[in-house]
Amino acid sequence: MDLEKLKREIEAEEDIEKIARLVWSISEENKEIATKLVESLDLEGLRGKIGREEDVGKISFCIYTINLIVKNFAEELLGLDLEKLKNKLEVEEDIGKIGLFVEQIRTINEGGVRNLIDDLDIEKLKVKIENEEDGEKVALCISRFVCANPKVAEKLVDGLNLEILKKEIYNGDLRGVFKFIPAEMSEEFANELLLIIKGKIMAEEDIKEIGWGIGEIAWASPSFAEKLLKALDLKILISKIDAEKDIGCIDVLIEGIEEGSREVMINLLNKLDLEKLKSKIEAEESISSIDWFLGRFAYRNKEFANKLTRSLDIKILKDKIESEKDAGKISFCIGGIAEASEEVAHELVTQLKPENSKTHEVRKKIVELKKEYQK
Repeated sequence: MDLEKLKREIEAEEDIEKIARLVWSISEENKEIATKLVESLDLEGLRGKIGREEDVGKISFCIYTINLIVKNFAEELLGLDLEKLKNKLEVEEDIGKIGLFVEQIRTINEGGVRNLIDDLDIEKLKVKIENEEDGEKVALCISRFVCANPKVAEKLVDGLNLEILKKEIYNGDLRGVFKFIPAEMSEEFANELLLIIKGKIMAEEDIKEIGWGIGEIAWASPSFAEKLLKALDLKILISKIDAEKDIGCIDVLIEGIEEGSREVMINLLNKLDLEKLKSKIEAEESISSIDWFLGRFAYRNKEFANKLTRSLDIKILKDKIESEKDAGKISFCIGGIAEASEEVAHELVTQLKPENSKTHEVRKKIVELKKEYQK
């Protein structure tokens, strides 16, 4: 690549978004050349182009992209007039661009962005948010302000009309509601959302959807997810688990609950019918699924996993393993069982008979496991 030619091309370009995209495309091909190119650019010239740009989306995109290539150069670019940046933000009508600007520039200069939005006209921003018809933009804008300046975010949501979010959540599916949950909201609004989402969870028959939905809500707002889970009727969740035959689906639900509240997860595990769960594991044909399920439970709650594993019928496990043709799956299965209970794994390996193996590789693996567990 001709570095001088590229430099002239960039410095002749007035559109800062095009500049950023060109530099990034070069970086994807050769990071070293892109770094040298950025470092050779006229800092004041580029800063002037950014200063003349009115689109805050282009401004944040340009600086953020350059930051990914040469952090020091991006920090120098941010030596811009904060008052001018504030004015650009206040005339911007697209709250999606405003939120993204706050998020992208915060990664470069957290203190500067905190001070910048501290001086924003919050009442004007509230009007823009209330006029926005895209609920996802509303939630993201609020959440990005929470990350950048919690005090300003608190003022922002105070008295804010967020009916658009309630509408989106009410009409949407459970897995998509997280997109409309802001990281900061009033207690009254949180309680209204809680009732809507709680109803969706109770009505949902697919426990994978519930697990995924709760996990994503926990990502959007950990405090709201915990509040939601503590408000749920565990008896209904348990009845859904009891009705589910697929242990993989059960694992997805438990994982989602754990992401939202470990306390609720442990409470739920303690209330599960061990005999019913035991029957589901024993009915599972795939030893990989059994390995994964028990190993995951051992990670979440070793005491529960140990108790569950010790309740299993060793002969049923033995028959499943001896019927398996994949030696690797057998090794992993024994490992997963051992995570939950070394005692059960040892007993199981002791009872395995190499002569019952379906393949030479399986026979060899069982012999290896017996030697390992005899130590």
